[in-house]
Amino acid sequence: MKIVRIFEGNLYAVRFDGEELNVYDRLIEMWNDTLYLKKFYDENKRDFKKPKTFYKFRGEIYWAALQLDKTLVEMSKSDDLSNFFEKLHKNENEKYKLSQRKGKFRFLRLYAIKKDNMFIITSGAIKLTRAIQDRKHTQAAYNDLKCVYKELKKYK
Repeated sequence: MKIVRIFEGNLYAVRFDGEELNVYDRLIEMWNDTLYLKKFYDENKRDFKKPKTFYKFRGEIYWAALQLDKTLVEMSKSDDLSNFFEKLHKNENEKYKLSQRKGKFRFLRLYAIKKDNMFIITSGAIKLTRAIQDRKHTQAAYNDLKCVYKELKKYK
């Protein structure tokens, strides 16, 4: 596992061993992949609060990924990422050197760890349900976050 800078400022992402892309670039690529989105839609359409066509869903995800990317580029320039990444667990104490965080934009979630002044993106998902453990893909994203958190705790 390597931690790589993805934008100027204090925004980083994990690149897992054996992977070409860091997590953030891989997520943006997936969220722009029509075949991936079609499969996701077919497997998860029961989770939409209101029925929607695949084409509407795909358009919303494309737009959200683009806006998310623009937002992070701008926020990373001003080191204002704390306004995007909120605490994942509301009862987490600020005194911890490592903090699990989430950033949201519409259906898209980015999971990150705040270490000192830097944010390290560990995973992400399209989230349609209330709880992270409700679906395998969101649980997998959370498991990646926990895995990286555990690894970083070794090097405090």
